Amino acid sequence: MFVQTATPLADSGSAAATPQQPADVNIVSPMTAQLADDSTPTQTTAPLADSTPAPTSAPPAPHSTFDFDGTLASPSAGGVAEEAAPYSFENPPPIRNYPLYWWHITAKILSFALFGVGAVLISIVAFPVMMLLFPSKRRFRKAGHRFISAMFRFFTLFMTVIRASHVTAKERGEFKKLKSCIVVANHPSLLDVVMLISLLPDADCIVNAYLVGKNILHIIARKLYIPAADSFEEIMEKSVESLKSGSVLIIFPEGTRSKPSGQNPYKKGAARVALASGCPIVPVYIGGNDKRGLRKHDPMLKYNTRRCYHYDIHMKPPIKPEDYKDLPEPAAARRMTARLREVLSDDANREYITIYGNDKKP
Repeated sequence: MFVQTATPLADSGSAAATPQQPADVNIVSPMTAQLADDSTPTQTTAPLADSTPAPTSAPPAPHSTFDFDGTLASPSAGGVAEEAAPYSFENPPPIRNYPLYWWHITAKILSFALFGVGAVLISIVAFPVMMLLFPSKRRFRKAGHRFISAMFRFFTLFMTVIRASHVTAKERGEFKKLKSCIVVANHPSLLDVVMLISLLPDADCIVNAYLVGKNILHIIARKLYIPAADSFEEIMEKSVESLKSGSVLIIFPEGTRSKPSGQNPYKKGAARVALASGCPIVPVYIGGNDKRGLRKHDPMLKYNTRRCYHYDIHMKPPIKPEDYKDLPEPAAARRMTARLREVLSDDANREYITIYGNDKKP
């Protein structure tokens, strides 16, 4: 997020006149900008062009969108900061409404409780019935994918009703039409996969080893999705098989949730699956506001200090493996991964990230 300033000029008058001091922007750090104005400008009788060029302030260095989350003026105001507060995803603004803040935390806890109860009921009630109705493994997986997608849509609706989160997806209809492709997304929060599966009726994914361990979720994860604990060859084989059956495979190339300071390095797994299967990659950017309390290592009793969680989800143009067919497989995987990193970078998607001062969502 850049703070634009007009070039300061020194006005000169008569020999007795004191030059007017320009406004200075003191860049304290890449994440902090303070605007200092001279409150008593000197009157001049006849402004003339100064023959000596005025010193200009160095523009702020480019930075990750996740580094700065302050309040900026609108472009029509010249781009000068109205409130240059050093707010960031690591240093949020103070809580203004404590009852609302604690309700948001309560709503989040209620949502996670519903998620847990739903996982138990699906595992011990719904799945046994579905296994009787769909004895074929392939039909069971297809029915299971659609059932989980419907349950996640209900879950996101529940979170919206109790003001725990809000989801915006302008291409919602396009998501429903996706088949035999790889959805690759950034990973800012714990609920990213839930939001994506709620938009995709037939979504497969590579699940974390924890989810296929000894907990209630392992029944769902092992029956419907691809365990990350499998060998690379097994993951590739299952991924290609899933894509050929018409499913949409969700992959987070960072391998874990993003840091508040920015995204992690991308791995080449998604590109290798695309090259092996011949299926396109559909990049999806997950924006919105600060997901404090859902980021990696965040405590449960933390939340966005101003608004409920907002997920702003956008689909990007596909990346087709045939465009890289003239390259050796390792080089093609590197090129596709670099392209993904470029398309899904925070700097390329600043318009989808809501800063605290301009957050208009509930």
